[in-house]
Amino acid sequence: MPQTQPIRAGLRPLAIILLILFVLLLFAVLELGRHTLPGWILAIAAIAAFVFLRTRIWADKPLSIRLLSWLALIAVCACILLISRPPVKAVPAVIGKNGGVTDVLHTRLGDVTGILTKDGKVEVYAGIPYAKPPVGELRWKEPVPAEPWDGVLAADHFAPMSMQTQNHPIMSSLTQIIGYHDYKISLSDNYIEPASEDSLYLNIWKPQGDVSGLPVLVYVHGGSLQTGQPWYQDYRGEGLAREGVVVVNMGYRLGIFGFFADEALAAESPNGTTGNYGLLDQILALQWVQDNIEAFGGDPANVTLAGESAGSACISALCTSPLAKGLFNRVVGESSTVTAPVPAHSFRSYEDALAAAKETYSRYGVSTIEELRALPAEQIADEMQRHHHITVDGYVLTETPYESYAKGIHNESAQLQGFNRNEAAPCIMFSKADLKNYEEKVRNIF
Repeated sequence: MPQTQPIRAGLRPLAIILLILFVLLLFAVLELGRHTLPGWILAIAAIAAFVFLRTRIWADKPLSIRLLSWLALIAVCACILLISRPPVKAVPAVIGKNGGVTDVLHTRLGDVTGILTKDGKVEVYAGIPYAKPPVGELRWKEPVPAEPWDGVLAADHFAPMSMQTQNHPIMSSLTQIIGYHDYKISLSDNYIEPASEDSLYLNIWKPQGDVSGLPVLVYVHGGSLQTGQPWYQDYRGEGLAREGVVVVNMGYRLGIFGFFADEALAAESPNGTTGNYGLLDQILALQWVQDNIEAFGGDPANVTLAGESAGSACISALCTSPLAKGLFNRVVGESSTVTAPVPAHSFRSYEDALAAAKETYSRYGVSTIEELRALPAEQIADEMQRHHHITVDGYVLTETPYESYAKGIHNESAQLQGFNRNEAAPCIMFSKADLKNYEEKVRNIF
């Protein structure tokens, strides 16, 4: 039939195969890159227009025209990817449909409302400030308690993650697929989570309604003291709240912002300390819990401190820091523990910390702490790999946790230690050991 001839001429088998592969690649980039819904609509429209033009108008055109049509399709789709990039948006306290706003609760700093889960059984309060934003002159200083606020604080979105370098959304999605095996195809996450120095906020999950005297779990997230955020699905407290536990977690300063140590900073400090700002953030958050958790139904005399990976390393420090004494009762350390005296895992000496600071000054061509403090956060965020160890500073820590535990010095009454299954999966996702190569894999470790 005459009308079908252009279709056969316009989309030969090879062209059909190439188009299918192109569409699959395009849709994969749109999904993994968290592109917005308009991007999907425009991409489908572009593919439909290409098929129509190739089969109805350009079917009999010379090969050069048909090749140009492919180049045009690629260019149009590239523009669609650019204009549909995911925006930066705060993460909601409850993903998807929620059960509405909670009643007003009264903290010592002001009134607050949260969000109910869809079934109404758990109340979530996200983004409650416990410290002033550590920006400007407060960068690299001990945290200052938050100021009271007027009115009612709507705690319905998580605060930004602490300042850190962020992977491209496609890389983050591939990590979820390959490393964690928990990736979900969705159009509800087509945004990028914000990162900021202004991140000292905490989040609370509690059973719905008027409750009191409940046990409290305070959780410190992991991430090598370089990355991480409190809203990660495994860190949310909804599951435990359904079992009658009040769960708290917090943002704390990471990388160079949380663990940079310098003599000039020690001279500024009224306590002569430097290098442990992230740890001091956690201590202030624990003090906030002591002062305010009763408003959420929790018992300040029954606080368990828990953490995973770097969060567990922080717990080791909090268990042996004189500043944290009396702020918690028991601890749960997951996938990081006090394992060796030298080198002390996640800890460093004051001298090593100061040496790393001198190298940082040199890299940025500055000579004073004022000049370094004036640099944009985004410019120095890459320094996190050089400053992600807790410092034995003589104030927050007088010695390593290993040394304190060896003397029987610790703050907790009981401790549960263990390692999570598949903890290292993301770190070894491209490495495989078997009976033939295992010795080669571990020889240089032992």
